[in-house]
Amino acid sequence: MKPYSEWTNDELWQKEQRNFAAHVAVIFTYLQKHNLSVDDFVHYTGDEVISGWKDEVKTVADMMNAILVNVRANGGEILDASFESDTRASATVTHLLNEELMSKFNSPVEVTSKFWDKFIPIAAALGMCFEWERLGERRYHIQVRR
Repeated sequence: MKPYSEWTNDELWQKEQRNFAAHVAVIFTYLQKHNLSVDDFVHYTGDEVISGWKDEVKTVADMMNAILVNVRANGGEILDASFESDTRASATVTHLLNEELMSKFNSPVEVTSKFWDKFIPIAAALGMCFEWERLGERRYHIQVRR
């Protein structure tokens, strides 16, 4: 490993993305091992961050852009995005959480995909609706509607 003084910002960012996914995977594994609800945790997460979104998200486009920032910040890719109108936006992305890394921590895609649900209470608090669908391996369709 390189000494800390030689780490680039890009290397640190990539490491942070992996650390975030690993921490979430460990949380999901813990919840499952202790028979605690992953769904409750995910919705709680969404509920807790709503206040941070209310100041910046006013429109469907704002909401979709904020979600896409989350995707990219966590190492996912935006395959396409469409802002059809003031009332609807959609996108196809690779993932919200790194599925390969999550599986290394015994957190299957059926569980980790539920992390998309954190956007449901956020959207609802902003007068919108968020929906997602897994299209196949490493592909998700997401939509925000007013």
